[in-house]
Amino acid sequence: MKLSTRATVIAGVLLLGLTGCVPTTPTPTPTTTSSTTPTPTLTSTPSADPEEAEVTAAVVVMTASTLSVFGTDGSTLASVTYEMDGAAAAAQIAEALDEEPVVTPVPGDVESPCPPATSYEFGGLQLRSPGSLWATASYEVIVTAASTSGGIGIETLAGQQIGATQSSFQTAIGEFMVLYEDPNRIGFDVLNPEAHEWDRIGAYAEFSGGTLVYLAAPNRLGFIGSCA
Repeated sequence: MKLSTRATVIAGVLLLGLTGCVPTTPTPTPTTTSSTTPTPTLTSTPSADPEEAEVTAAVVVMTASTLSVFGTDGSTLASVTYEMDGAAAAAQIAEALDEEPVVTPVPGDVESPCPPATSYEFGGLQLRSPGSLWATASYEVIVTAASTSGGIGIETLAGQQIGATQSSFQTAIGEFMVLYEDPNRIGFDVLNPEAHEWDRIGAYAEFSGGTLVYLAAPNRLGFIGSCA
């Protein structure tokens, strides 16, 4: 059978219509996801100030002119001269050492060169007010041990302590004078070296068996006696 031209045109139109009706799959558009990394917030923790170290007594130093207590930081916690009242001096030393002394009355005779006195004792450190027969100030300091009852070291010139050998002590302190032609008794740290030897005032040291056993100050070195 022969198709007419009209039929051919209609068929073509139908074919085009069918082709246009075929659904097309749309190409997806990519979605860009923005990933933002958060910046961390730094939290500043204030550092605490270090606690101030407590300053305590480190050493007691006796010379012919002063008695001093130095702290663990090198500061001076107390420094008393021998002209001040003995009880007041003992109170200052007690506060610096954080230690109460043993207070003992010393018998004597008001009419004699050895009047009644009071002893303020911190173990190996003693303040006697008034001092012994040869003392030249309001009170006298006597040292008989290397430390106080509280364990604080006691020194004199050049860091010398009770228990030092006589040779090392004499080398360390420098100039000294032998008293009464007795090598076991010497005077040192003389405050008035220009005075006659009987009138010189300084610190006194006594040895036994080549070992330092006793210190006292201030003393009249030309006359070392006892009220006992």
